[in-house]
Amino acid sequence: MGPLREQYETLWSEAAELFGSLACKRGLAAGEAVEEVQYLREGILRLLYQAPPIVPAGAMGLREVLRLNRAVDQLVTHASVGHTDALFFALFQSSGVPERLSDEVRYEIRAQLDGIRAGLEEILEVAR
Repeated sequence: MGPLREQYETLWSEAAELFGSLACKRGLAAGEAVEEVQYLREGILRLLYQAPPIVPAGAMGLREVLRLNRAVDQLVTHASVGHTDALFFALFQSSGVPERLSDEVRYEIRAQLDGIRAGLEEILEVAR
């Protein structure tokens, strides 16, 4: 990712933790959230190898596949953190049961996504 790697990784972590928190609020167990991330990994790999290039030199190398797997592993880790945090705050602040997906919760999640998107756009602007 070049010189902006740190900024990208920060946004990736924020998005992953938000995903884990959302999974908790959807009523999923931590393992189910991890399973959804594994489906994402499988889907990405299927898309990348759906139409393999004719020239072997153009094929995705082992290095790139390992980087992709590392990024998805980080997604799993941070999604688990987000899920655990949501459970902790539900226990600490209220009955111990995570909030359901009310309109207020959806609005908060949308605001967080908008913040992540704005951060990504800033990084992309700097990269140009």
